[in-house]
Amino acid sequence: MTLQRWAKSLLAAFIGGFVNAITLIVVDPLKFNLTDGWRSLLTACTVSALVSAAFYLKQSPVPPDEAPAVDSKINKAALLLALLLPFGILGGCAALDSASTAVTSTTVQTNAVIQNGAQVTAYGFSCWVLSLSKGDDTDLAEKKAILSSVVTYLKLAQTQGFTAASVVNGMVTLLPAKDHWKTFTDAMSDVLVMLSADAVKSALTGFTTGIDAAIAAY
Repeated sequence: MTLQRWAKSLLAAFIGGFVNAITLIVVDPLKFNLTDGWRSLLTACTVSALVSAAFYLKQSPVPPDEAPAVDSKINKAALLLALLLPFGILGGCAALDSASTAVTSTTVQTNAVIQNGAQVTAYGFSCWVLSLSKGDDTDLAEKKAILSSVVTYLKLAQTQGFTAASVVNGMVTLLPAKDHWKTFTDAMSDVLVMLSADAVKSALTGFTTGIDAAIAAY
């Protein structure tokens, strides 16, 4: 893989993620539309694009013959940064809407911001998992059933006040030991570890909404 091909693939992942989130117009047309909801739609598309690009970076680092090898820890940091950026974008929109003069870490981690960011993350990775079925209706139905069980578990975790670590451990136990499910769990974990204990519930709400939307989309 040449550096040029790698760069094109990264761009394709970004564009694909951006376009994929446009389906939110169908999922929630009152909130995501091209009139008064354009800001929410643009933010969601940007978040989805960043998540898709981050996933590509995690799976396909820069080729060693074209650029210095990228250490796995650097890759992980890049993914965390890409997942953190959406919260900053969403926080910035919230700050503009409320005429705030600055966006602090406290402002960024509002319940609405966290929930929206978690929703788009869960939606994007759930759609990716479902897309792996590639027309196999039996496999698709199985994946949908697994995702539905994840939703049930996350709702229980929210009700019982599970910690981020407990949520992740439960998902590891619940999901099949396959690479794509591990990637799915890692994505949820990467979001949760950035949040305070009080913010986890908001993230879980976003996760369940995003997963349900992906199931409905397929």
